[in-house]
Amino acid sequence: MTVVIPDEGEHDYSEESEHAAAVAEGAATVRAEQAAEAAEDATVAADLAVSAARANEETAAGTAEAAAVAENSATDAQAARDAVLQALNAQTVALSSLTEELRLQREGSNSAGPEVPTKPKRTPDRPPSGGKKFRDRYYGRR
Repeated sequence: MTVVIPDEGEHDYSEESEHAAAVAEGAATVRAEQAAEAAEDATVAADLAVSAARANEETAAGTAEAAAVAENSATDAQAARDAVLQALNAQTVALSSLTEELRLQREGSNSAGPEVPTKPKRTPDRPPSGGKKFRDRYYGRR
């Protein structure tokens, strides 16, 4: 075996190389662990994304059903509105004809002459009775 003794003026790079190799090996190990943790996190995130996608799909289906129900309700409301409008129009026509009929009756009764109001019959004033009708019974006298 041959041993080489470096000169004092020469710099020995072997220790620095060994140290750099050890640092690189440690960094590679740390990065490999971090990559494994990141892979686990990515797997969990992917599972959550799949669950969220399924929930969104169910929500979209429910929303589509709700939209169909709302559309049917709107159609029913329009039909009810039309029925109420027809009823109001019929009621207006009936009231108009009744109003016209009453107007014609009044005009017919006014042509016979104005009505003379009759005076109510008055009873003549009488003096109060002087008898002991109810007063004595009320107070218990006989």
